[in-house]
Amino acid sequence: MAEQQKPATGYPAASSQYPGGYPPPQSYASASNGYPPSGYPPPYYPPPPPPPPNQGYYYGESGGYRPSPFFRRLIIATIAIFLIVGAVFFIIWLIFRPQIPGFSVNAVTVRQFNISGGQLTANWDVSFAVDNRDKKMEVSYGRIEASVFYNDYKLAGTTLSPFQLEKKSNTTLTANFAAVSAFVSDSSKLASERSAGQVHFRFRVWSIVQFQSGGWRTRWRSLEVRCNDVEIDFPRSTTNGTEGTLKSPSGCSVYIISLTSGNVVE
Repeated sequence: MAEQQKPATGYPAASSQYPGGYPPPQSYASASNGYPPSGYPPPYYPPPPPPPPNQGYYYGESGGYRPSPFFRRLIIATIAIFLIVGAVFFIIWLIFRPQIPGFSVNAVTVRQFNISGGQLTANWDVSFAVDNRDKKMEVSYGRIEASVFYNDYKLAGTTLSPFQLEKKSNTTLTANFAAVSAFVSDSSKLASERSAGQVHFRFRVWSIVQFQSGGWRTRWRSLEVRCNDVEIDFPRSTTNGTEGTLKSPSGCSVYIISLTSGNVVE
C-alpha cells in the first residue's frame, strides 16, 4: 500500500483563504451591454462650444487661437510706416538742426555812478555781439528783455527791439540801462570795489527765437543769455560820478529752452 504524502515538517498547511483572513476577490462577468456589473455608463463630457462668428482668429494645427494673416500683415505694415516716418523726421532734424547763436559783451560804459546810503544811481551803455553761426538756418528774435545785476540784485532792466539774423551773419545789440536809487544790500562791498577800481556786474538777455530755412520753421523757443563776471575798470578814487569802462570783452553762456518740453540746450 502506497504511503500517503505527508506535509513537510515545519511549514503550515495550505489554506484557501488570503492572508489576514480575507476571502479572495470575486470575478465578475461582463454584462451583455458592455458596461460594468453596476449598470452605470461612463461619465459624459460635452464637446467645447464653437467660436463666435466673424472673429478674426482661426484654429491652427497645434490648437489655440492665432491672428489671421490679414491682421498680421496690418500690424506689420503699421509698424513699418511708423519706422519710416520716424527715420524721415530724424534725417530732417540732422540736416536742419539749428546751431546755438553766440553772444558776448564787447563794450560797456558806466556813467554817473553814485553809491550812497545803500542806494545806487548809474547808467550803463552795453554792446552785445550776436553771431549766427548756422549756415543753413536764419534766426528771428522776438520779444527781447535785458537786465544788469550786482551779485544777485537786479539794478535795472530794459526792453529791446526784435530783429532777424541771416545765415552766417552777425550784428551788434545795444542796451541802455538806468538805475535810479536802486537798493543794494551789499552797498559797502560795492563802494569798496568802486574805490579799488574794479567792479563786477552780471548781464542777462532773454528772448524768444525761431529758426527757419525756406518754408521750414521750428517752434518758438526761449533763449537765455548769461554774461557773468563782467569786469568794469574805474579810476581809483573815492569820488562818485567817475566813468567806468569794460576791461576786456567777455563771453556769455547761451541756453535754449523749449517752451513746451522744458528741455535745455547749451
